[in-house]
Amino acid sequence: MVREVRMPEKDVPLGFSSTEHIQRRSKVARPFGCPMAGASPASDSARRVSMHGWTGFTILLVVCGLLTLPTLVGCSPAPSPTVTPSEPADADRDGTELLDTADPSLESPEDQQARDAAAALAPVLKKIQEWGGRVQVDQAGRLIEIDLLPASLSDDEVQQLVAVPMPDLRVLRLRGLGITDEAMPAVARLSTLTTLDLDNVAVTDDGIEHLTALDQIQSLRLHRATRLTDDVIEHFQHFPQLETLRLTDNDNISDFGLESLVQLDQLRTLDLDGCNSIGDDGLRMLAEMKNLDALYLRSRASSETGLEYLATMSQLRSLAVKDSMAICDFGLEFISQMTGLEELSLAQAYQVTDHGLQHLEGLTNLRRLDLRRLALNGSGLVHLKDMKELEFLDLGGAPLSDESLEHLKALPQLTVLNVMATPLTDEGMRRLGELSGLRTLILRDVEISDAGVEHLTAISNLGRLELRGVPITDAAVPHLGKFSELRQLDIAQTKITEKGLAKLKEMLPNTRIAY
Repeated sequence: MVREVRMPEKDVPLGFSSTEHIQRRSKVARPFGCPMAGASPASDSARRVSMHGWTGFTILLVVCGLLTLPTLVGCSPAPSPTVTPSEPADADRDGTELLDTADPSLESPEDQQARDAAAALAPVLKKIQEWGGRVQVDQAGRLIEIDLLPASLSDDEVQQLVAVPMPDLRVLRLRGLGITDEAMPAVARLSTLTTLDLDNVAVTDDGIEHLTALDQIQSLRLHRATRLTDDVIEHFQHFPQLETLRLTDNDNISDFGLESLVQLDQLRTLDLDGCNSIGDDGLRMLAEMKNLDALYLRSRASSETGLEYLATMSQLRSLAVKDSMAICDFGLEFISQMTGLEELSLAQAYQVTDHGLQHLEGLTNLRRLDLRRLALNGSGLVHLKDMKELEFLDLGGAPLSDESLEHLKALPQLTVLNVMATPLTDEGMRRLGELSGLRTLILRDVEISDAGVEHLTAISNLGRLELRGVPITDAAVPHLGKFSELRQLDIAQTKITEKGLAKLKEMLPNTRIAY
């Protein structure tokens, strides 16, 4: 059992964020372009709970502001850390004085060791709090994950972070242009890491060479690390357990470097999203990687010739070929050969039209389909009728007609639909109201009225609804109040007033509302 400990944060407006933050239920590694979720299975020993050690560690977390007591018993998190009345809150405390609450005579050596480790970690946890990060501990109270992507760190701060031994740490996520090669030897001492994310750092190829000491790494993400070149790929051969590699948003990575990448037989997921120097020659080499399950690409240097190479990768379960100016309707014929696909993203393939969707008819195993910002009026959606497993469909930014939504009735498993920034009207909402299986509906920047919202109330189990930028008024509040299962509602940038918001909160007390 893993417990996530999040820092108190401001209420962030709900955002669709393309397809990035919706959890999928199929067996492929992750959603299109999504940062690795960082699964960290607890060991068998982690399941044997030491109550004294766990209690001491959680008391420490509470005092540091990293954990609230209701979290420990599975309740909804409280709005602020819980503090015992007899112990006034003190921002300068490190929490160690509360570790003596258990009777020492009842402690085993393992309990004492856990308490000592918790005390040693107190300064680190306090720093993580200051930086706005979050941590995860397992059931035995061992620190297994540190996520500092919300922060922007320096070399000195990274070295402070790892100065205390963290023998159970599995996942580390760091961000900041102040992180250079100088910090990499310190990170390399975290020998138990299995997942490492470095986001927007100034690390070079030489810095990554230091990390080759981390022989348990299974997932490595290097996002916007634009000082890396093709030469860095040779270092990846020294990670014997590497299964997931995300080398994204870096135009220095080209076809030349992919020749070394092909030798990584153990790779299962490869993400090269935003590596715009990768062309058809690179795709030809990638097609030789017959053990890949998931491949994510976004490059304007590739064409339909590259798609023809990829069509030989019959083992793929997830494929993204996004932001391509060269792919047109004809190119989708090559994708039609990949009948095992469960995920497909063609987002921003601007030359693909409704006519091209006929080539997708045979992809009946698809669970997720991203057609965002394609030139679709929706008539081609009829070709999706046999996709009986489709759960997620993104049509955001497409010039859809209201009538085209009729085709979605043929998709019995559809639960997530994005039609933001489309020209749909209230009539389209009437048709959407007939999709009773929807759980998430994204309608940002769609010109519908209060009457259109009324049509949607037929979707009785809707759990998430985004209406940001929609010109609805307080007259829509009674309709919105009928969504009894709603847990997330975004009505920011609408015409709903403070008075309407107050009424809505009364009607939907369990709903998180972004306003």
